[in-house]
Amino acid sequence: MAQNGIGAVSDHHRQPHFFEKVAKTVKAATVCGATALFSPVLIMFIPMWVPVFFVYWMYSYLTGQHPVRAVHVDQAREKIVKRVEEVKNKVKPLGKDITKVDR
Repeated sequence: MAQNGIGAVSDHHRQPHFFEKVAKTVKAATVCGATALFSPVLIMFIPMWVPVFFVYWMYSYLTGQHPVRAVHVDQAREKIVKRVEEVKNKVKPLGKDITKVDR
């Protein structure tokens, strides 16, 4: 179907398109096959990796290496301490009033 002239289509321009489709199909089949093959393994070992990751993260945090999201943990801790102080200051006068009650 190769023609020479204006608007000519040649086999040369068709082949890369065909090979691109084949490459994408092979890539999709490989990803699907690998997912199907390794999904049971991942599902079996996820309960083991979550605690391992948590212990690693805590070790990094406690040794001062500041892992991912450590800033958020520090901010949350500061907010909790601040709120506890506020509640403590509000409750302190109430505790004095309760001890003054006559029986």
